[in-house]
Amino acid sequence: MSDKTQPPAPGGNPGDDNPDKKTRQPRGEVNKAYLAEFTATEEIVRTAQKTDYAAPLAKSAITTGFLTALLTDVGMARATAAAAAQKTTGRKGATKTETQAKQVLVGLLKSVQSHARQKYDGDAQALADYFVGGQRIDANRDRLEQCAAGMRR
Repeated sequence: MSDKTQPPAPGGNPGDDNPDKKTRQPRGEVNKAYLAEFTATEEIVRTAQKTDYAAPLAKSAITTGFLTALLTDVGMARATAAAAAQKTTGRKGATKTETQAKQVLVGLLKSVQSHARQKYDGDAQALADYFVGGQRIDANRDRLEQCAAGMRR
């Protein structure tokens, strides 16, 4: 068998120098280690809340009130992590929406510029009013907003 017809080495991809190298998993919105800690803590607290453990824990000054407060804190931490993930997702959606709106606006402004070139061919002042021949209209957000506001007048 030639090298090209051999099956890939187990645990790796064809052409990898290290066949034991693991492929990276995509990152989640919330660190999975934090979620595992939340779950483990909740399980420990629920176990500690059983009546069998009340006396030994009381000797260490761990009361049922403390355990209840700890469980509440873990729940709030979990909720905070979920809210952070939701805001990250929302931010990505807003960025995508803004990018799409920018593309539509740039297309419309370029259409206006194209019509201005046809209508005011040779009239440098009129073309300047439509930002023709200068800096790119989509060079940055401020420039884009300036051009859109200027052409609207």
